Amino acid sequence: MNNLEEIRSIFHNKKILIWGFGKEGKSTYKLIKEICPDQEVDFLDQDTEMLSVFFSEEKINTTRIIDKNISQEELELYDMIVKSPGVNVSKYNFQNLNIRSQADIFIQIFRNQIIGITGSKGKSTVASLTYHLLNKCNIHCLLGGNIGIPPFDLIKDITEKSLIVLELSAHQLEFCKHSPRISILLNLFEEHLDHFGSFENYAQAKMNIMNWQSPGDLFFCNQEIDYFPYTNKEIFPLGHCIKSSLEQNDKASLFMQGARLLLKFGPIEYKLCGFLDYVTLPGKHNLFNSMIATAASLVCGADPLNIRKGFYSYETLDHRLQFAGIFGGMKCYNDSISTIPQSTIEALNTLEKTDILLLGGYDRGIDYSCLTERLKKESPRVIICMREAGKRIYDEIKNHTSATVLFTSSLAEAMNRINELKKKEDVCLLSPAAASYGEFKNFEERGKEFIKILRELQD
Repeated sequence: MNNLEEIRSIFHNKKILIWGFGKEGKSTYKLIKEICPDQEVDFLDQDTEMLSVFFSEEKINTTRIIDKNISQEELELYDMIVKSPGVNVSKYNFQNLNIRSQADIFIQIFRNQIIGITGSKGKSTVASLTYHLLNKCNIHCLLGGNIGIPPFDLIKDITEKSLIVLELSAHQLEFCKHSPRISILLNLFEEHLDHFGSFENYAQAKMNIMNWQSPGDLFFCNQEIDYFPYTNKEIFPLGHCIKSSLEQNDKASLFMQGARLLLKFGPIEYKLCGFLDYVTLPGKHNLFNSMIATAASLVCGADPLNIRKGFYSYETLDHRLQFAGIFGGMKCYNDSISTIPQSTIEALNTLEKTDILLLGGYDRGIDYSCLTERLKKESPRVIICMREAGKRIYDEIKNHTSATVLFTSSLAEAMNRINELKKKEDVCLLSPAAASYGEFKNFEERGKEFIKILRELQD
């Protein structure tokens, strides 16, 4: 059975509900209609009007729009519910529902070709870097997943020899019952508690990247992670796992001896692996990210010399400690991707100095103590705290630091205050440690608005 036939068998003659009609929902519908043209599909989305307009414009009459207040009994009538990332089903008894994700179906079909990458932070960098290094080594490789390309959109370009680098969020992994052959867990911090309800639920979703692996699969894990609920498997001897010996690939086997040391995350181990001088990304955390991407590339047969060359041509992703320019003599950095306190601390550690720091956004109830303690001991000259999460940070540090600490209700208001307080040769850092929701659609929109306002202030 070829891959399309296998996918067809998953959907054929099923009563299907696609829950969520964003990028992945549309991608799922497109694939189903391509391989099962007569298949009826129901849709559920908060924006029922948008669905009606879409199906009317596309002249689609083989679908049905379900009311957003669907009952448990109605959901149980479906053979399969393909849930989009971010859709929260916590109010339902989902144990009685056959919930699948696009990522889970994709991994089921292509698992042997997939390098799956997850973590609270750094997964986009490691995914894009691994993809870049493999392609520089003339290994046909595709990139998709949480990085912005629905997995199903890759299918048309997959060959038997293709490798697929798949960035996977906790939302995509939440209901997974399949794991990639090569899986990577970079780190694990409090994140998305508004969706998962607790750190334990969030962590267990992340663990699905390895929980369904088979003997002989590979799992790379940062040894600093100490949350492993699945202790019945012999896969965490030292807080990390390499599940096969790789004797058939001497080069990879030798490197993995170094990788075991690498995962202890110390400077001596990096030098032993021999790639330290070639890492071009800023920050200690990116040394770890770069070495994990190197390890994944080597076990896939990449040539070390071409990997080293690949580092020189890799360009950092936008909104990730991105140098935004000099505005009015002030150097500005856009780290809008930072939605947790640990990533803001890494940004502060990476820059030689920070004079003005912008923090805050949507409050998801995560613990900010590691960041507030750092700011009480060592802080920029000016700290501007924005919105609900910023108010929590503001209340915690305002009387415990020599910095000028301000609270604002929006990014626009914060930028006006920066314009009043900035000095020549200041370094300004947007690293919010909070989600963007409420004021912005996503962190990309927030980062773009930051740069836009900076340019307007300069004009």
